Amino acid sequence: NGLARVYALMGDLQEALTWCDATLEIVRNDRVFWKKQLDQENLTTDEEERFRAAQRRLDELEVSLRLLAANILVEQGGDQRAVEHLGRVIQLQPTLAQAYSLRASLLMELGRYEEVIADVDDFIARTQLPYEDAIVQRAFDIRRDAQAHLDAAANDG
Repeated sequence: NGLARVYALMGDLQEALTWCDATLEIVRNDRVFWKKQLDQENLTTDEEERFRAAQRRLDELEVSLRLLAANILVEQGGDQRAVEHLGRVIQLQPTLAQAYSLRASLLMELGRYEEVIADVDDFIARTQLPYEDAIVQRAFDIRRDAQAHLDAAANDG
C-alpha cells in the first residue's frame, strides 16, 4: 500500500498501479485466511472479534487501494477498469459518496445511463446526508442528466 502511494506521489502512475494490483492480491489471500479462521468451530468470543477486526482492516485497505487505482485509471483513460474498482469499493462501503460520484461520472462518459440512475438511486437510499447537502444535490443533478440522455434516445428511436 505504501509503495503504491509513494509511486503515485512521485508521478509514476503505472508503477503505482502495479503495486495496487500486487497489494490487492495479498488482500485477497489474507481474506481467504481470515475466513478460514472464522469458519473454525468452538471459537472464543475474543478470537472471533480479533478475526473480524482483521477482516475490517482488510476492507479498509482494499477500499483505499481501489480508490487510488480508480483515480489512476481515470487519469490514464481506463474508465472501464476504474468502474470495476469502484464497484468493489461500493460493495465494501455502500455509503461512500466519493465512490458513487466518481463511478456515476465514469458511467455517464461511457453512455451507461441506466446504471448511472441505478447508482444514484442506490446512493440516495443509503446516504445519511441531508437532502440539502451539496453531494446529495450533485447526485440529483447527475441523475437528471442521465435521464435526459435516456429520454432523448427514446424520442429519437
